[in-house]
Amino acid sequence: MKRLNKFSRLPQEDQTLILNLCEKLPYKVVAEQIARPRSEGGLDFTTCVSALCKFNTHHHPDAVATEAIGQYSAAIQINHQAHGEGNSEAILSLVQTRILTALRAGKSVADLDREFRNLQRVQKCFLADVKYRDKNDRVQEAYLNHVKRIAPTEEEADFIDNTIENDPGAGNATIDDFECELTQLEVDKEHALSFPAGQLFRTTTFLRDAARIVAARTLAENKRQFLVNNNVNPAFALPELQNPTPESLLALQRKLEAAEIQRRKTQEISTQNTPKTPAISSISNNFHSPEAKRSTV
Repeated sequence: MKRLNKFSRLPQEDQTLILNLCEKLPYKVVAEQIARPRSEGGLDFTTCVSALCKFNTHHHPDAVATEAIGQYSAAIQINHQAHGEGNSEAILSLVQTRILTALRAGKSVADLDREFRNLQRVQKCFLADVKYRDKNDRVQEAYLNHVKRIAPTEEEADFIDNTIENDPGAGNATIDDFECELTQLEVDKEHALSFPAGQLFRTTTFLRDAARIVAARTLAENKRQFLVNNNVNPAFALPELQNPTPESLLALQRKLEAAEIQRRKTQEISTQNTPKTPAISSISNNFHSPEAKRSTV
C-alpha cells in the first residue's frame, strides 16, 4: 500500500519551500519551521530529520543534476569497459597504418621522424593500458553489473502507451510494474534496514566501548571469512582470531589505537628544540663505524 503522506505528493510550491529551507538551514531547524502554521511561513505538519534528508537527496536540483551527469558518466564507463581494449589497439593500428602508407608512398624514415615519435608515445600508452587491464580484476566490473541489471527486463516492454486502452505492445506489464523499480539508494536503504540496531543508529557515549567490541568482532569475522574464501587457514594466518573474547578484542582494539597514535607522533615535524637526526648515518653499510674501519686498515 502506498503512503499518502509523502513530500513528493505535496503541491510544487510546498516542495520548493522545503527544498529552499533545506538549502539554508539544518534539517532539525527545517522540521521546526515546517511545523509552524502556514500563516507563520510553515506548512502546518510534523516531520523528522531522516524524512527531510531523504526528500532533499532525491529532489534537490543540484542532486538531480549530479544524478543525471552520473548516468552519463556510467554510460561512457560501461561502453569503455566493453570496448576499451579494442579501442586502444585500434588507435595503435591506425597510427601504424598511416606510417606504413607513407613509406609505401616513397617517403623516407627521416621524413617521418615526427610520426615515429608519435608512434612510440602511442605504443607506451597501449602497453600501459594492457598492463592496467592485466593487473586489475575490476576493469569490467561496471559493465558486468550493468548487464546483470538490464538482463531481467530484456524481454519486457520498455513503456506503456497511456493513450491506448490495454496497450497490446506492453504485454502483461502494468503501470505499477514501472513504478516499483527501486533506485540504488532505495535498494541500499532496504538492505540497511536488516542491519543490527547498533550499526543502524548512532551509539551513545556510554556504549562506546561496547560498540568497539562489536566493530572489532565484525572486523575479525570479515578477516577470517576473507582468508577462508582464499583457501587460507585462519588459525595459521591470524591466530588472534581463534576463540576471541570481548575483553581480548577490546584490548586488541586499544592496542592498535595506541600503536596508531604512536605512529602519528613519530611522523610529526619536530620542534626547533628537538635534536635532528643526521641526514647521513655514521654507520656504514657493513654495520661498522667508518672510524673503526679506518683504524683497522
